[in-house]
Amino acid sequence: MSSSPSRGWRLHGDGRSIAPGEVVAPGERLTWPRTIGIGVQHVVAMFGATFLVPLLTGFDPATTLFFTGVGTLPFLGITSGRPAQPPGLLLRPPRPHRGGDRLYA
Repeated sequence: MSSSPSRGWRLHGDGRSIAPGEVVAPGERLTWPRTIGIGVQHVVAMFGATFLVPLLTGFDPATTLFFTGVGTLPFLGITSGRPAQPPGLLLRPPRPHRGGDRLYA
């Protein structure tokens, strides 16, 4: 399976598995079912952060959603629409986690 030239994404390895210590780069993707699954997980996490937490704390969820959109506009302008790289990954290399051989950034 090849990547879409209009998006510039290429398949990471075989697209099905990630070896220990490997990272899927911003220009790479997994197979479409896995990519969609990660997208659904992101939506669930964002729902908790932008709707559920404000609801539980008594804050108006509509205000939270409004300011989430307001914050997205300068973000898209600053990054020129490119995916964000978490700052921690830029500042330090991954280090071994105590008690195991898996790496955590």
